[in-house]
Amino acid sequence: MLKKYLTEFSFKPPPSFIEWSPFFLSMGIGCYFLHEGPPTGWEICTAITITLLMGVGMLWKQNLRFSFLFKALLLMLLGLLTVEGHRILKNRPKKAWRVLRPLFNASVEGTVQEIAFHTKRPLVILGQPLMTISFETRQGKKLAFSPLHQRLRIMLKKDEVLPIIGERVSGRFFLMPVQSAVTPHGFDFERYAYFMGIGGSGYALDPLKNLEKTSSKTSIQALRVHIGNRIRATLSPREASIAAALLIGDRSAIPRVLRDSFVDAGVAHVLAISGLHLTLVTGLFFFIIRRFLCFVPTFALSHDTKKIAAFFAFLGGFFYLLLSGASISTQRAFIMMAFMMMALWLDRGLFSKRTVMIAGFLVLLFQPIALFMPSFHLSFFAVMALISVYEYWHKTRSPFIEKRATFWKKSISYVQGLLLASFTASLATIPFTIYHFHKFTLQSLAANLLVIPLISFWIMPLALLALLLMPFHLEIFFLKGMGEGIAIMIQVAERVASWPGAVIQVPELPPLSLGLMLVGSFLIFQGFYRFAGIILIGLSFLPLLWSDPPYVFINEGATTVGVRARSTLQVTSKKHPTFVTRLWAESLGYGVDRLQSWPRDLDGFPPLNVPCGMIGYARTREEAERLCPKVTLLITRVFVECPIPMITARDTWRQGPHFVYCREGKPIIKSIKPFPYVWPWE
Repeated sequence: MLKKYLTEFSFKPPPSFIEWSPFFLSMGIGCYFLHEGPPTGWEICTAITITLLMGVGMLWKQNLRFSFLFKALLLMLLGLLTVEGHRILKNRPKKAWRVLRPLFNASVEGTVQEIAFHTKRPLVILGQPLMTISFETRQGKKLAFSPLHQRLRIMLKKDEVLPIIGERVSGRFFLMPVQSAVTPHGFDFERYAYFMGIGGSGYALDPLKNLEKTSSKTSIQALRVHIGNRIRATLSPREASIAAALLIGDRSAIPRVLRDSFVDAGVAHVLAISGLHLTLVTGLFFFIIRRFLCFVPTFALSHDTKKIAAFFAFLGGFFYLLLSGASISTQRAFIMMAFMMMALWLDRGLFSKRTVMIAGFLVLLFQPIALFMPSFHLSFFAVMALISVYEYWHKTRSPFIEKRATFWKKSISYVQGLLLASFTASLATIPFTIYHFHKFTLQSLAANLLVIPLISFWIMPLALLALLLMPFHLEIFFLKGMGEGIAIMIQVAERVASWPGAVIQVPELPPLSLGLMLVGSFLIFQGFYRFAGIILIGLSFLPLLWSDPPYVFINEGATTVGVRARSTLQVTSKKHPTFVTRLWAESLGYGVDRLQSWPRDLDGFPPLNVPCGMIGYARTREEAERLCPKVTLLITRVFVECPIPMITARDTWRQGPHFVYCREGKPIIKSIKPFPYVWPWE
């Protein structure tokens, strides 16, 4: 088999270029971000010239290979120009404003665009129209301006009365810059916030003052808040947090322990509204409307009820898309669902890889940052795997799904299909789960076998009925029934997560591994190139053999420091795990149980020994002067005169989190944003 594959290997243009369109578009987007900085005008002109020359060669040669290469270069150029266009629009005057240093007393007036809920405090997104920010500089000058498209993510006080969506409010806030990447190869929060239009975050110092209501287009957001309030008034906090995640896409209130249980059990995908939920809602709309139309025989005989039901199911899916917050995975699922409804109207086949490819192409075109989002990777390649397996299943297992098949044969076919779908989706997403979350589970098949039927036949049907009856205040019975199903689902997730082997920790992988995973996973579903895809995915894990993670982690402001010593991560924060220390431990392949507090005495933090010497941390000038002659590297929040290498809080504010590696017995210091800055979000 391998010999035949190697002897027959040659460049064969695919029969349909549509299936390759998102691949080359993502290559153009990836090349843009892999560049040392935004491309210059000469570099863009060179890329356009090369593409045009390839087009001339295609017209001259009249060859399929030249045609394929020209289309590939054209899509790569489109990907590069797409990101550049987004950057230019975001970087226009007054649009790219963002918080660069902490503002301890800033006055903000703005319109409430969105409200989310947290386990401790509610979160509010403030933006236009009529948004102004004023603060006092270090020189005593008062500045006030109005950013056009930037927004602020504000955490309110715990017991504060929530504002109304579309209401103009004002208040005093402690504003902070958007957090940089926490680990050396971690997710870049600054880049994501830049493309999503978020200029900073902060805390409210006083209760908000309501100024006036504005006529902004936020009725859907107001409806989301209203539905969330009705859910929380009916269900207990744990069940309400899951119900809000399923109905309105708000996962902020899910406790961290509960979310970890779903992740460890391999069923965290049910918490994010994606293709499963949108398909269930659309399918329920289609089934109910078509059955209702069949109750009128004269109408059913004279009209195509299937196409009418497909139209109303499309409207129902679009409403659910808006209600859920329109995340990246939901956008991809909605585009696929729209193509499926169109196929019903045109009497074509429903399931095809082309629909997934077109959906991925459109998502990347309008949100190029989605290329680095875990939700896009997990949803896109899981659906690709499911469609490929479905095509094989439909051909080989057709006797079990015939119309004349008995009930038991259909039941056996359903169980087999469910097992195969769970195994396929889990297997397809394992590489990306390892890369993004540094862990994977071996028990996901058992958990999905129990959770998916609960979602499909119990929770989501009752959720849809509760939504439809909510305007008449008749949703309580259905919400309580939905809560019972959610309680069972929580028990399943917690039980499976407690089994041995449920969580396997993996150290952080470099960005090269993600590139190999993306290319390999795409090639697996392209028939002739599947062997090359398997090899590339295998090569993506090779960096684990020579990975050399840092020994010291320093966050922005040098408020928290972690040192890898004696197979543990010793951190300076009293309360752990925090968000930052958890990510540090996961990047090393450690569990939370291997987080320990840095021992402290009356003189401060004693030095810790690493392969490149003694590491010291000081919070005051006296501690820093006392540690200077005793350590090889000093980390301090205040600057002191010391002849040894030193990392101060000022360094971390300017260049982001710092990391210390040990090479040949010497400390090597690296930062997230080394000088000179090249990207606008830096």
